[in-house]
Amino acid sequence: MWLLNTDKLGPMAEHIEASRCLTMTYNNIGVLYKQDKKENVAIRYLKKVVEIEEKMVNCETQKTD
Repeated sequence: MWLLNTDKLGPMAEHIEASRCLTMTYNNIGVLYKQDKKENVAIRYLKKVVEIEEKMVNCETQKTD
Protein backbone atom coordinates (compact mmCIF):
# COMPACT_ATOMS: atom_id res chain seq x y z
CA MET A 1 0.00 0.00 0.00
CA TRP A 2 1.49 3.35 -1.04
CA LEU A 3 0.55 5.01 2.24
CA LEU A 4 2.99 2.84 4.12
CA ASN A 5 6.00 3.50 1.87
CA THR A 6 7.88 6.16 3.86
CA ASP A 7 11.03 5.60 1.78
CA LYS A 8 9.42 7.75 -0.90
CA LEU A 9 8.91 10.69 1.46
CA GLY A 10 12.16 12.23 0.33
CA PRO A 11 12.43 15.91 1.25
CA MET A 12 8.97 15.84 2.82
CA ALA A 13 10.52 14.05 5.79
CA GLU A 14 12.45 17.25 6.49
CA HIS A 15 9.31 19.38 6.53
CA ILE A 16 8.20 19.08 10.11
CA GLU A 17 4.64 20.31 9.60
CA ALA A 18 3.98 17.91 6.70
CA SER A 19 5.47 15.05 8.70
CA ARG A 20 3.30 15.89 11.70
CA CYS A 21 0.19 15.87 9.52
CA LEU A 22 1.21 12.53 8.06
CA THR A 23 1.83 11.00 11.48
CA MET A 24 -1.54 12.24 12.74
CA THR A 25 -3.21 10.72 9.69
CA TYR A 26 -1.42 7.39 10.12
CA ASN A 27 -2.27 7.39 13.81
CA ASN A 28 -5.95 8.00 13.07
CA ILE A 29 -5.99 5.25 10.45
CA GLY A 30 -4.32 2.90 12.93
CA VAL A 31 -6.94 3.68 15.57
CA LEU A 32 -9.75 3.01 13.09
CA TYR A 33 -8.28 -0.36 12.17
CA LYS A 34 -7.84 -1.21 15.85
CA GLN A 35 -11.49 -0.39 16.53
CA ASP A 36 -12.40 -2.59 13.57
CA LYS A 37 -10.51 -5.48 15.24
CA LYS A 38 -7.79 -5.50 12.55
CA GLU A 39 -4.86 -5.24 14.94
CA ASN A 40 -2.20 -6.37 12.45
CA VAL A 41 -3.05 -3.57 10.03
CA ALA A 42 -3.31 -1.09 12.91
CA ILE A 43 0.15 -2.04 14.13
CA ARG A 44 1.64 -1.45 10.66
CA TYR A 45 0.30 2.10 10.61
CA LEU A 46 1.37 2.82 14.17
CA LYS A 47 4.88 1.52 13.46
CA LYS A 48 5.08 3.94 10.54
CA VAL A 49 4.17 6.76 12.93
CA VAL A 50 7.15 5.86 15.09
CA GLU A 51 9.41 5.56 12.04
CA ILE A 52 8.44 8.99 10.72
CA GLU A 53 8.76 10.60 14.15
CA GLU A 54 12.25 9.14 14.51
CA LYS A 55 13.18 10.69 11.16
CA MET A 56 11.74 14.00 12.33
CA VAL A 57 13.85 13.90 15.49
CA ASN A 58 16.95 13.08 13.45
CA CYS A 59 16.28 16.02 11.11
CA GLU A 60 15.72 18.38 14.02
CA THR A 61 18.91 17.16 15.72
CA GLN A 62 20.97 17.66 12.56
CA LYS A 63 19.67 21.21 12.16
CA THR A 64 20.70 22.18 15.68
CA ASP A 65 24.23 20.72 15.38
